[in-house]
Amino acid sequence: MDLGQSGRPPGNWNRLYAQELEQPQGNRPERALGEPLRPVPKYFFYAGPITANDKSGLVRPTDDLGRGGDLRIYSEDGLPIDALAVASHFGRLMTINAAIQFVFPAQNPQAATAVEQMVTSILPQAQQGVVRLHLADAAGQPYNGANLTGVTAVNAATGISTLNQNMNGTIAKANAGGQFTTDVRQRLLLGPATSGRLTDTFTPVPLPANVMLPRDFFSIRVLQLNPYLLGTRNPQDNATPIEPAPMVRMYEPLNFLTDGNQVAAANDAIPNAAQPTLCVAQALNGNFQAPTGVVPNVEWPLFTGVPTLNNQPLPPTTAPLPIGLRNGFNPTAQYFDDGNPNTANVDVILTLHGLPPNAWVRVYPRKFISDAREARGDGKGLLVPANGTVILHLVDPLGLTKTPNDPPNQVTIPLPATLRFDLVVIEPPPANTVPVTRIYGNVATTITTTTNVDAPGGANRYNTATWRGITTSGVLGLGQTAPLPNNPTFLQVLQFLTGEGQPRNATRLPTMARRDLLAASLNGGNWTGVISGGRLTPEVISGNARIGCPGGLGGRETQQAASLSGRSS
Repeated sequence: MDLGQSGRPPGNWNRLYAQELEQPQGNRPERALGEPLRPVPKYFFYAGPITANDKSGLVRPTDDLGRGGDLRIYSEDGLPIDALAVASHFGRLMTINAAIQFVFPAQNPQAATAVEQMVTSILPQAQQGVVRLHLADAAGQPYNGANLTGVTAVNAATGISTLNQNMNGTIAKANAGGQFTTDVRQRLLLGPATSGRLTDTFTPVPLPANVMLPRDFFSIRVLQLNPYLLGTRNPQDNATPIEPAPMVRMYEPLNFLTDGNQVAAANDAIPNAAQPTLCVAQALNGNFQAPTGVVPNVEWPLFTGVPTLNNQPLPPTTAPLPIGLRNGFNPTAQYFDDGNPNTANVDVILTLHGLPPNAWVRVYPRKFISDAREARGDGKGLLVPANGTVILHLVDPLGLTKTPNDPPNQVTIPLPATLRFDLVVIEPPPANTVPVTRIYGNVATTITTTTNVDAPGGANRYNTATWRGITTSGVLGLGQTAPLPNNPTFLQVLQFLTGEGQPRNATRLPTMARRDLLAASLNGGNWTGVISGGRLTPEVISGNARIGCPGGLGGRETQQAASLSGRSS
C-alpha cells in the first residue's frame, strides 16, 4: 500500500512531520521547507499472496483490509521504519491536528487518539519514550554500529539500535585506535537519512513543548568515505598492490576562481622554491605578464600597475577622449622576422604615438575572410606608458597563413601592404565612476620594411615548471604539432611520435585532446594547486567586454572555466 506522499516536493505528511514534531532551530533550515528529520512512511507491506482485493478499490477509515500477520513500513527511500513509532507519530499528529481525524458527524475528535492509546498499551512502562534507530550505509544496507558511541545495539545484523539517553542523546564517533585510524575516523560521517547534512555527530532536534511520543524513530545514514568514493579494489588484480589507491581529502582550503585573471594569478603564484612543480594546459606561454595577488588586485586596472612620471603615479581621469586624438597616432608597421627560417614572417610590429598615459589600448586588425568579407582579428592590448607610445606584436594581422605551420615557401607576403585596424582606448576612472572610452575606426598604415626587434614583453612562471604538458589538435582548433626538423635524429622521431619531452604533448590521434588545466607545487610539505580548464596564454587575461576588454592582452576568443585553487598536506 502506497501512502502517496512522495516528499519531492514535500507532501502534506512531510510538512506535518517537520512542523509539528520538531522545534524550530537555526541550523535546520530544512524544517521551514517541509523536509522532516524523521522518516515519513510511504509503503505499508503485508506479507502473503496477493488477492484481487489488493489490486484496486477504495479503502475508507475503519475498513478491515482483510490482512493479518506481519506489517512492514518503509520510507520513500525504501528504508524500514519502526511500526510502533509510525503509530506513535500518527496518533500524536491526529491529536495536534484534530481535522485529520476520522470521526462521524455526531462525534467529537479525541484528545488522545485510540492509536496513541494502542501504542501505550503495547509498550511496557520502561520502554515508553525510547528512541529507536536504523543505521544504514549509503546503499541502504544495515550498519552494525561499529566505531559509534551513544547507541546500544538491539539487532546489529539489521542495523537496529536505541539512542542512549533517548531524545537527549548524541551519536558520535569513537576514539581512534587499532584499525580505526585517525584517517579512517575523519572519513566516517553520519547524519539523518532524510534531510540535512552528514557530519561527525547526530543529535535529535527537541520535540515541541507538550509533545510526548511513546516511541520515536530515526533513520541514520553512516558513510565510510573511502569505500564509498573509491570502491573495493579487487585483490586478485595484479595492479592492486602496484598502483596506490587515491586519497580521499577533506577540509582542504579552496578558493573559487571566477575569471581568467584569477586563474592566471593563481597559476603564477607557484612558490619559487617549490619542488617539484607541474603545469598542464592546452597551451602554455611564459612570455607575458600575469596578474599577481588576489581579488581585487588581479582585476583591471589594478593588476596592470600604474605608469609613473617623475616617480609619481599618474592619476585616473574622467576627461573625455577627443575625436582628433587619432591625428597624433602616427602609426608605423613592420613585418617581424623571428630568425627562424622554418616560419613565415607574417607577424607585424605596430607602433602608435600620442596616446593618453595610463590608458589601456586594444588594437583589432581588419582582415579579409571567406566570401570577400571583412572582419576583426584577435588583436592585441597594452597599457600606455608615461611617454604615450605603445609597441604591439600582432600575430598575422593580414591573415596570410592558412595554418600556423605553413612553410615560408607556401606563404605570399605582400610588400608594401596596408594594415587597417580599429583602436579602442579606455582610461581608468576614479573609484565608482564610468571609464572613459572611445573607438577610433579604420586607422591605417603601410608596411614597407621588416624588423628583427620584437615588442617588449613580460614573463611568468608557466614555462619554468619541472613538468609541463600541452595538447595540440588541429582538427579541434587547438594548434598543430611543430614539424620535424630536417635530418632528425632517432630520439627526435621517437619524441615526435610519442609526444614526450618538455612540454609533453598529450595528443595521440587527430581528434584527441584534453581541455583540463592543472598547476601544482610541493613546498614545505604542502601541495598548492589550481584546477580549471583552458589555456595559459595571453588571452586568458580578461576584462569587461562591454568597454573593449581593458587589461586584456588580446588573442583568440576563449572562455575560462570556473576554477578552484587550494592547498593540501
